[in-house]
Amino acid sequence: MAERKRPMSNTIEGAADMLRNAKMQLLPPEPLTEAELVIFRHIVAARETASWTTYDLRLACSLARTERRYNEMSAIIDEQGYTTINDRGTRVANPIVTMMKDIRATANMVGRQLGLSATQRGLNTAEQGKRNAADGAARKVLARAKEEAEDDLI
Repeated sequence: MAERKRPMSNTIEGAADMLRNAKMQLLPPEPLTEAELVIFRHIVAARETASWTTYDLRLACSLARTERRYNEMSAIIDEQGYTTINDRGTRVANPIVTMMKDIRATANMVGRQLGLSATQRGLNTAEQGKRNAADGAARKVLARAKEEAEDDLI
């Protein structure tokens, strides 16, 4: 019979591991801007904290930068529109739209490498779904406790 690599979450040891992992804050191994850091935090929250390797964190940094670029280009499209007038006065598709499609394709590829789709995260399996839900619940409990502690200081 195969040996379990992690303690079951319905045990005291498993619950302690889950809380320990939820308290662990994953930091980017590369410098990121403030906007990229916000995106990075959302990305790493999509999986169990203990499942991230250094390589995965580097990919998450790359995905955060890609998402920031996509957001910047979306803002430009909001200003300029999906079409523009070329040198001959003809209305043509804005070239930024093509760039956005390329960036989205890159983001999707990196997301697949990180296993961030619902299927890859195992959300369609009961066991992984329970682990992800428990990890999220532990994070919420810690955030609530931190807020209460800050309120007590005021």
